[in-house]
Amino acid sequence: AAQRLFRANRQDILHATFPETMLDAPHRQQLRQMVESVKNQGRSGQPGEVHPVTAVDSLGNAFPAELSFSVCQLPHGYAYTFILQDIAKRIDQEQTLVAQAEELKRKNRLLTDFFTNISHEFKTPITLILNLIQMTEMRIRPAEFDGREKALKNMSVMRQNAHRLLRLI
Repeated sequence: AAQRLFRANRQDILHATFPETMLDAPHRQQLRQMVESVKNQGRSGQPGEVHPVTAVDSLGNAFPAELSFSVCQLPHGYAYTFILQDIAKRIDQEQTLVAQAEELKRKNRLLTDFFTNISHEFKTPITLILNLIQMTEMRIRPAEFDGREKALKNMSVMRQNAHRLLRLI
């Protein structure tokens, strides 16, 4: 994995001085300070403590990474363990998820706006139809003419269907 990550052969990686060859300058200095702090406090480092860094491969290409390390005091010096993990894919996936969430929000807003507009477009004409039915019924009721009962029945059916449409909205 290290060969692929740093684009170097196995021997170069195993014999490399870690901070000097695999971190950018600001993070090399930060790592030295953290290691010295751990050594001065006489502790072995915090297990699970992860530090964001910028790593550099053998071609000089920088990439985001996470670094964890531990320092262990031995009778004749110190032993260091460094774990460096490339997080470029994870960052890309997180950015993709954020973009997808934003797109879903945008689509949800469009859908809400669409249904709000459709609702308004139905309500206005249906309300006008109901008002005309009511006015026509008021004129038909007192009048005496042929087909009055059938006209009232038709008006009743129109009113029921208009109310049914209003309930859908």
